[in-house]
Amino acid sequence: MSGTAANFRRMARVVVANDLTPAAFGQRIAAYARADRDEHIRRGEAPERYETLVNGVEGVREETVRPNGAIVYRFALLGVAAEWCMFRLVMLSPYARTPPPKTTRTTRPSFENTYREQWVYAVGERMTKFRRRQVLAERYRADRIIRPESFDPSLVDADVAEVLIFNRSPYARKVQTKLIGSTVLRYSNEAWFIDDVAAEARRRFPSLDFRRIYQVNFPGQYTVRRGRYAGRPAENPALVISYR
Repeated sequence: MSGTAANFRRMARVVVANDLTPAAFGQRIAAYARADRDEHIRRGEAPERYETLVNGVEGVREETVRPNGAIVYRFALLGVAAEWCMFRLVMLSPYARTPPPKTTRTTRPSFENTYREQWVYAVGERMTKFRRRQVLAERYRADRIIRPESFDPSLVDADVAEVLIFNRSPYARKVQTKLIGSTVLRYSNEAWFIDDVAAEARRRFPSLDFRRIYQVNFPGQYTVRRGRYAGRPAENPALVISYR
């Protein structure tokens, strides 16, 4: 289990130093491993569903661990981390102190409600663009969109390598940057708060990777109607959660 390997090794050294029999060693280490596992679950840092590997073998009892072996609990943390990030992103979403861009045609109260209700999960396909072997921008196309009320973290299994979270509103990037051109917008949130959530999540889930990407494309995405970018999809940043 990530984050506890060092503690496990220290415990093993203590038990070995006490010169216990193999059976007593297994019982002592198994009790420690289960207690540590249950504490992570109790604190909400790990889901209740997991696989147990002892000495590299799945499904055997923890008491069979060898002095040079290991007890590993393999959690499907991706779904749990995604749910936590969604909670933080919604909590940090702003209410407008000034009206949103004219293209949204909303009043201040409806802006707050609309923006906060536009956060979704997605499983995406990477569309990284290169120029002269250098990455220009990391983009995704998201076809499988899941609303928060329909998301079940326990169903995010090993077949899912990445989960995206983004806001579908046409002014999502403006809220992130708090800028329209050189004009500063006054929202109640900090600029680039997706990056702040990513940093928090890295500390909470060190076995996972969290990063903001520049653009995600999805069905029904708003298309710019005027100006030099007319005809292009609006810019919707996303938080990408994946295994390291």
